[in-house]
Amino acid sequence: MALIYRRPSDLVAHLTAPGLNTSVGSIPMKQYMSSSVANKGSETAQSFYGNMRPKLKGLVSDDEVDVLLKGQGSPDAMLRTMNYVAANKESLTFKINVQHREGKKNEKLVSTYNGSFYDRYFKNKSTATGLNQMVDEKIFGLDCIGFVANWMIYAGIWDRYYGYNIDKWSELFTERVRSYDDIEGMCITVWGSYHIGIIDRVTEYNDTLKAAEVFLCQSSSGGPRADKVLLFQKNPKDSAPVFDINGAVPVKGLVSVWRRPDLVYARPVSPPPRSTELSSPVGRWEVRVDKFFWIYDFAASGAVTWRDPFNGETGNGKWAMQESAQQMITTWKPAATTETWDLPLKPSGGRARCMMKGKLYDLVAVRK
Repeated sequence: MALIYRRPSDLVAHLTAPGLNTSVGSIPMKQYMSSSVANKGSETAQSFYGNMRPKLKGLVSDDEVDVLLKGQGSPDAMLRTMNYVAANKESLTFKINVQHREGKKNEKLVSTYNGSFYDRYFKNKSTATGLNQMVDEKIFGLDCIGFVANWMIYAGIWDRYYGYNIDKWSELFTERVRSYDDIEGMCITVWGSYHIGIIDRVTEYNDTLKAAEVFLCQSSSGGPRADKVLLFQKNPKDSAPVFDINGAVPVKGLVSVWRRPDLVYARPVSPPPRSTELSSPVGRWEVRVDKFFWIYDFAASGAVTWRDPFNGETGNGKWAMQESAQQMITTWKPAATTETWDLPLKPSGGRARCMMKGKLYDLVAVRK
């Protein structure tokens, strides 16, 4: 049994709030970077390290540079590189090609700058500003494997980096989770062969919805992050169970969940509660209907608004309790959409039916 003192959320905080403790201050690592073309590539980093590799000899090894270019390098190797750059910036006048990818399949490589490294990042700027710009332009960053692998090192499970592709992590976390109420902290979540995350902790089990509310840690859009999400069990536990994610996270879809029974938090986490009930909807809710995701704000006056966080669209409606029918009704104008919510309301997975454009959909809502 391995006692784990550092949680995945501890690594998120270490990397992003305040960030890497460089010689010129904290630099938040709020960047996703991957060498995969499907994930926008790392061409700017390749240009940087192509010039810097000889200069970093004895400080950052060639193997470490190779892993940094994949988006899976260690925070310590990034820190050593940043400190070298900060100390020697005036002499770093080599040509750097700043590039990004465009197109439906990221097939188009676009160059936005091809000139002096010093001029790009440090001329007439503070050193900290330049280092932050290097993060913004994906010279430094982590992909999803990079985050989970670095947590394995940060937590003391690994002594160094080991290169496992996403579809091989089930060889390390060998026990497949078959029921929502068996999900626990330090389980990994795997999206087929294209994304991976790790659960920090479970905050609630919802028996009605067959779902677990968890804090999920990963590196995706915006870099390392921790998000509260619901994992809904989609099929029987005696099959190959998968779970559907509901929450404001960049990567959606079905996941399999895996655990290592030998990993135990040294600071025990209180058992998550079962879902509670509400007598009023007043407050903010995250709502999912089919492919749509909205934010609802219920007011005590009976008014309710919706907002799409992805395109900024908004709307207004009304809500009313029908206690005798054990229902709450929301109506939206001018869309003529009506929702029927079951009472009592459940904060971590309320159920409703949504009649929209003449078609009936299931609605799932989580109070924030």
